[in-house]
Amino acid sequence: MSAGVLILLAGAEPDQPLAWRRLSKRDGSELQRGVWGGGEPIQRRPGERVILVLPGADVQLRALDLPARTEEQARAAAALVLKSAIAGDGGGEFISVSEAFGATGRRVVAVLDGRRMSDWLLRCRDAVASPDEVHVDCAVWPTAPGRAAIAAWDNTVLVAAGEFGGFAIDASLAPPVVAPWLKTHAPTVSMVEVFGASPPDLAAALEQSGLSIVSRTDADLEGLLFRAAATPPLHSPNLRQGRFAPPRQVSTSWRIWRFAAALVFVLILLRVGLFVVDGWNDRARARETLAAAETVFRESRPDSGRIVNLRAQVTAALNAARPTETHPVIDASALIVAALAEHPDVRLEEMRHEAPGVRVTLILSAIDPDKLEAFAERLRQSAAGFEPGRMNAVDGRVQFVIQLEAR
Repeated sequence: MSAGVLILLAGAEPDQPLAWRRLSKRDGSELQRGVWGGGEPIQRRPGERVILVLPGADVQLRALDLPARTEEQARAAAALVLKSAIAGDGGGEFISVSEAFGATGRRVVAVLDGRRMSDWLLRCRDAVASPDEVHVDCAVWPTAPGRAAIAAWDNTVLVAAGEFGGFAIDASLAPPVVAPWLKTHAPTVSMVEVFGASPPDLAAALEQSGLSIVSRTDADLEGLLFRAAATPPLHSPNLRQGRFAPPRQVSTSWRIWRFAAALVFVLILLRVGLFVVDGWNDRARARETLAAAETVFRESRPDSGRIVNLRAQVTAALNAARPTETHPVIDASALIVAALAEHPDVRLEEMRHEAPGVRVTLILSAIDPDKLEAFAERLRQSAAGFEPGRMNAVDGRVQFVIQLEAR
């Protein structure tokens, strides 16, 4: 039997039952359905994709022109435009972005509470497995160019405007809100398809605003949503990105290097004393970082047994692997340590490398932008392929992105 798609619809709260349907990957036909409220998990079939759909009432969707080259850059730009900050693991607002579309690099941006996202992921894992993708109902709902869709059921009104985003709202609040929102945020929409029994005042409000109405009262709303979620449109953000991205399927040797990169980052912070500088004096954060590095090491070496000396054990693993070339993060670490030691006012926020390139990306911050300029000049003198990015204000500090190669 060919692999299909397993779709789960989340309830209004993470602990509520999950409605699910298994659809054929070939033609989208329904193979199986049910409701999971706890107990025996749903049996996942080999090769089956799992997609979780969240309620739009918990997610803010906005369409923004973000001509960024990468998903990470787009999320950072969206955070600045929306004046929102991505908080640390375990809480705070979390931002995700769709694929770019159109000449202006437009993306639909989703903002939700990271704690709620964590709870839904755990619920889905208990029900069947960690989802491969997570989408929002009002982002996947099918729409045609120039049209918006309104679906009403269970005292909720879902508004979908395709590439312009959408939202979900309590039915009693919908009549005075929906038409002005469409006029402001989806100006090219001239027709609205209304699915289900919408509030009586809503149709009148839409007609008064000059929008044409098409009623689809006989539509299977839940079936439409399941089928749409099986093949999400380009403008629907997959929320499994950033800190909620699924683990990559990588080779054992690369996992060891990934661990080494995490360990180097921690050692850099410790060696230059950044944990006692403002913003890094949270010892709990330090312990979490070390725990994350230990987790990656255990994933790469499941036979490692008890970890007594993390640094010694990873060094032994790296020596045993005998890679043919060193990792760019390792190569750049000495240079970065020296530069940070000379410029204690500069804080290293993130250090990463994306294979197969040799460049390392640094995200740095300081209160005084001149301090960042001096730090950048220090790196420029010693690093190859030096490429500075823009400076941006984030939470009272100036943030600077630099890409470089170690010589």
